[in-house]
Amino acid sequence: GGTASSAELTGPDKENYGSVQGIDSFSDDENTSSTRLLFGTIIPSFEPIPWYRFIILTVLCAVPGAVYILAFTQIGMGLTVFTMLSENYEQYVGTILTYLLGFALLLYVLDVAHWGSNFGKISQIVSCGILLIGLLVAGVFDAGNQPYSPTCAFTILTPLWVMLVKPVFYWKEVTRTYVSWLSGPLLIDALTFVAVWITWAFMDDANEWNSITRAADAEGSACEPNFVDYPECRAANDTDKVCFIVEASQAELTFPDGCSGECIKVFNHCPNTFIIWAGPFTMSLTYLFLSFFCSFLRVKEGSMTAMGEKNVINFAKVWLFLLFAIWITASLLGSGMGITSALGVLTLASFVASVLFLTVSFSRDDQEAQKKRIWKNIKENWGDYFDLIKGLLVLLCSPAAFIYVVLSFLNQCVRRFFCFPCSKKHSNDLNEDGLPAENKDWVTRDARLWLEEVKSWNLTSVYSYAIYWGIGIMTMQVLVAQLTLLFLSWLIETTANYSLNTVSIIMVVVGLLMFLLPPVPGVPVYLSMGIVIVAIGRESLGLVWSIVYAIALSLVLKLLACSLQQKLIGQSLSNSVYVRQQVGINSRFIRATKLILAQPGLPIDKVSILVGGPDWPTSVLCGIMQLPLLPILVGTLPVLFIIVPTLMMASFTYLAPLEENDMELYPWADTAATLAAALTALVQLAALLSATKYLELTIKTRGDELDAMPIDEEVKKADDEVKAKNDAYDEASKWHKVPLCMKVALVLSVLFMVVSTYLFLLLQGLCFVEYELTSTISGDLKGNALNLVRPFGWVGIGSFTVSCFFFSIFTGWAKKESSKYMEEKVIVKLV
Repeated sequence: GGTASSAELTGPDKENYGSVQGIDSFSDDENTSSTRLLFGTIIPSFEPIPWYRFIILTVLCAVPGAVYILAFTQIGMGLTVFTMLSENYEQYVGTILTYLLGFALLLYVLDVAHWGSNFGKISQIVSCGILLIGLLVAGVFDAGNQPYSPTCAFTILTPLWVMLVKPVFYWKEVTRTYVSWLSGPLLIDALTFVAVWITWAFMDDANEWNSITRAADAEGSACEPNFVDYPECRAANDTDKVCFIVEASQAELTFPDGCSGECIKVFNHCPNTFIIWAGPFTMSLTYLFLSFFCSFLRVKEGSMTAMGEKNVINFAKVWLFLLFAIWITASLLGSGMGITSALGVLTLASFVASVLFLTVSFSRDDQEAQKKRIWKNIKENWGDYFDLIKGLLVLLCSPAAFIYVVLSFLNQCVRRFFCFPCSKKHSNDLNEDGLPAENKDWVTRDARLWLEEVKSWNLTSVYSYAIYWGIGIMTMQVLVAQLTLLFLSWLIETTANYSLNTVSIIMVVVGLLMFLLPPVPGVPVYLSMGIVIVAIGRESLGLVWSIVYAIALSLVLKLLACSLQQKLIGQSLSNSVYVRQQVGINSRFIRATKLILAQPGLPIDKVSILVGGPDWPTSVLCGIMQLPLLPILVGTLPVLFIIVPTLMMASFTYLAPLEENDMELYPWADTAATLAAALTALVQLAALLSATKYLELTIKTRGDELDAMPIDEEVKKADDEVKAKNDAYDEASKWHKVPLCMKVALVLSVLFMVVSTYLFLLLQGLCFVEYELTSTISGDLKGNALNLVRPFGWVGIGSFTVSCFFFSIFTGWAKKESSKYMEEKVIVKLV
């Protein structure tokens, strides 16, 4: 319960810092750009505190995570607990949620936020407590159906627990100072959980993630077998049991006569087993998230540190890349349907926990001041992208917005007709902005202001961005997650009888075509190599050498692609305005890249750009600059550190479901694929952040050189023409100028896109059948690739198609109007 802050420690306490010094303890010489990149981006920065306090906080913070691991994961009693909850308490979840929803709606309609008396404030606290506890209890009870709910519950409980610790041990400390201390302990806990999980996973074959443990854990965690797609897999004497026998202790699966080895797939749809097995890892992710958030609350002269806001952005990149890598692995494993929802809910729970930290760390005045400052910075830095963000909100939140307006109407009815004495009292005065008086309106003042704000939006732009977001989600959830899986399985099946040399030639040609397309990065190429080459080569070369061969072939392909991009496109077509425009030759980002690439030799910043920069623009830019090819290829060789984990992740994912005589050939592959996915995310991010860091440093320190570089006038003229067309399109399609029929077309396009998006995001399991890399179109889909799509999937695809049809009608009209506008503008200038 000491009262001295870290800055005030002297004597013995100061000497006790030892190995728990924070980022501020580095000297100026040590605080290099590399250190700044490491701390606050890959590793959260933390306050220097005495070692004994560090240890105490580490132990105390670990309590919720340790309880979760012991109670809800495979390391502890997870299977027993999940079964108990599913059999005894799951039946009450619907009732609990119904009562909670009704209670929450009643509180809103009765204006709980405006209960100003002492009794009213106590009622507010009690009501919020009831809702929070009820949601946590319902989440835990529903673990059988929503296996990620205990993780989310403990994620939210963790900040509540550590804040309960404060008045017991550190009651004299300022709350924000105390919270900033937690960054280091939470980081150590996150690393400890991961280390324990990895050690446990490799201690025994029964602890690995494979089809045997998955089947055993599925039965033990109350997963319902998928007898709809596999009706022949029911046990003859029990319609609720599967036909095969699982002996987890002996790592064996027994398939009696009449029970096919394919029946192991009856549990593929169930995410319970993966989440129970990987529970310590997911809990470590939440601790890492909270650790970073606590580091952002570190105090320096009454505000965030100078690096704080940039660290927030960098950490967001780390988090998204990590989640994306896990999602890719889960999708390739055939488990992406449940994992996608789990990762989304886990992120949401982490944000809720962070908000709890933020709420207790700032006073109301500080919170308002921080909101205004953050909002000001957001408008300054991201104001041009507001329509893009609003479009995403329209796509994802339209149903919630409609419900809010309905509830606001009910709330206003209670206020207007004095149904409850504690409701907010109306003002009879007209609003100075011309809004109707509160006692005359049919929605609350907050809802009215929100509706007026929506009316002020550039609705044409916002709705158009909503459509583009929907197209992006369709691309990720269908084209990437489903069709890529289907294509790779078809490629493996088709080339199964080809020689390795033939397949290698095919993959090199396909890979080169992918590399030569500007938007395509190298990752999908390496993933394809790791799957197809290993699938064909493991029989002739063996597993290890087939992976080595795939890695070598991927490196050669990358270097060959760089050579073609540099010489064939960049150097040969350097006079092409279109090519230079696609590179973005006049952008500050590319001009900074030119300064770095023009350096002699291979300094670290140049290598970082060659490895971590965008593939196509970087190589083409080298050709435009007439740089010698050989040094560029040598500087690109460290890309091997990206190729190896990415390719191994794909290879292990392919190997995981392979069987022989109904036994897994590689029971360790699932575990290895998960670890390789995390490593891939870290390596990819390190390369990206390193390149970004050196570009930012160049822009900051060599601004005069950038300003002195001549502008490519031809490209500038082409960019101006594109901008003029875009401006004409925006002007001609402003909402007040759009005729009613076109407004209806655009609104209908948004509505159908919302339906499609909700189906593919929330009901993906009902949209597509279970399919994995080792599945075949001829066998699993009965020779028809379209059988991959279920009825709900066709509804989603149909809604998407109708949305695009209406949007094409609108854009066709808007382009004609913009052409007329430009012609009229030219005539006016001539006159």
